Amino acid sequence: MDLPYSLAYARVEVGKGTLPHQLVAQDEVYTIFRGSGVMHIGQEEAEVSAGDTIHIPAGSSQWIENTGSGELYFSALVSPPWRAEDDLLV
Repeated sequence: MDLPYSLAYARVEVGKGTLPHQLVAQDEVYTIFRGSGVMHIGQEEAEVSAGDTIHIPAGSSQWIENTGSGELYFSALVSPPWRAEDDLLV
């Protein structure tokens, strides 16, 4: 079955962050399940915590850092589905 999205589950250790990157052709939605941190999208940043949902428009540079006292867990819903060739490190 071909689905119009992909879904990943991620964990970020305390004091660490994901690599700054951008998805050139996909929108992405993060849902924070546990922990807290700071979400960076383009030039904007915002504190996030469990229960938050964040929309990341296609082509936006983005990364999330764990600034909390425990591990940060989130899901990443990507539409259309994630492809390695569309994920660029910035």
